[in-house]
Amino acid sequence: MSRFLWIFLLLTGCHLWDKEPQNLYTSEKALQTPAGIQQALTGVYDGLQSPNLYGGNLWLVGELLTGELQKSGKSPIPKVYQEFLEREISPSNSIVLGIWKDAYDVINRTNRILENINVISDTTTRNQVKGECLYIRGLLHFELSRYFSSLDSGLAVPYIKEVATSSNFYPVRDSISVFYEKLIQDFDESSSLLYAKSTNPNQANFWAVQATLARLYFQQKNYDKAFSLVNKIIETSPFSLSKSVSDIFSESQDTETFFRLKSTTSDNSTTFLDDFYNLKKVQGGYFSVASSFKSVLDKDFNDQRRFLFYLFEGGKVYIRKFDATNSPDGMPLPLIRLPEIYLIRAEILAENQGDINIIREDYNQIRVRAGLPEDKATFSPFALLRNIREERLKELAWEGDLYHDKKRKGENFGNLTAQDNRLVLPIPEREIILNPNLVQNSGY
Repeated sequence: MSRFLWIFLLLTGCHLWDKEPQNLYTSEKALQTPAGIQQALTGVYDGLQSPNLYGGNLWLVGELLTGELQKSGKSPIPKVYQEFLEREISPSNSIVLGIWKDAYDVINRTNRILENINVISDTTTRNQVKGECLYIRGLLHFELSRYFSSLDSGLAVPYIKEVATSSNFYPVRDSISVFYEKLIQDFDESSSLLYAKSTNPNQANFWAVQATLARLYFQQKNYDKAFSLVNKIIETSPFSLSKSVSDIFSESQDTETFFRLKSTTSDNSTTFLDDFYNLKKVQGGYFSVASSFKSVLDKDFNDQRRFLFYLFEGGKVYIRKFDATNSPDGMPLPLIRLPEIYLIRAEILAENQGDINIIREDYNQIRVRAGLPEDKATFSPFALLRNIREERLKELAWEGDLYHDKKRKGENFGNLTAQDNRLVLPIPEREIILNPNLVQNSGY
């Protein structure tokens, strides 16, 4: 789908359950054959690339809320994005609606496949498809809850496990505890179905599920479960750090990404992000890096990430991490990578006064890969913890991590505390009007 059609849909969205979806991905007739199921599964992955999801806004809005982006002054910023910069988000904001609508649309696609999964007679194939759908269904629910959960009311978002087929479908918001029970159940069942020896990052796989579970437990500060998972991943998974930073966005050279969105020259996952960040793009240069983040980049001019992923021009820093011109076959978009797993283990150990040698080894692997010397001088776990968190900031920058990580650590967002209602997205106004069972978040 063209970028411009997506932008039109983004600005005009409709209620997810206004009408029965009728397209090649959800047609009931198509889902009556194994080939139709596979075609529908392709539609699930295609949906993840929506500019409202991983193709752009799902990450972009979080980055805007952190305060680590600023107006570049090169291009006027659309009002719908200005609201995130100012942390004054209207429930009628079309970006908020687009994220909600497109996430639940893809969830509905997975549910349609799961409803018809027995059409596939081959057990191995059926388990693979079912495992992929359960993981993606869980993944999008996880993302929605991280943005739309109201901290004071204890409500998550509706966890939808059935097909939404009519305008009379009015789900309720699950409690946080019930929501995460359902989510972990989906991830656990997915793990049991997917083949542990698979290393194909272009489709959901066993190790992607394990890594996402580790991310979930880490954000919940359930450090025992998170540590158990990251330790297993590091010690037993077939993935390894890519040799250089530049390999991360190369399908042929990348060895560390558990799950990514595959791109082609005609359907590129990173186009929308690059349009907003990259000064060299015709539509680009809306945002530049804030001075606080620039000061981190400026600490070491030998860091390969500094010159590979940023453009320094006119006293400002522009992001070119998603510049697809560097990848002739289309730039894949990594959703979860091994460096995050190393940094989680290092941080947990540092917080708990763990083995200093393992802490330093995990942390230094990321440094050395970026062209920096090993840190042999820091011996205090507390000092190492500060360095590990700064390394995470540089390594995972603009990959949708910082907003959630700041909330986990309870850090301020400018003049707002991490618990401020303005850092939780409002339930879209249109959804509140159409679904009487939905409760709005506080402050909206």
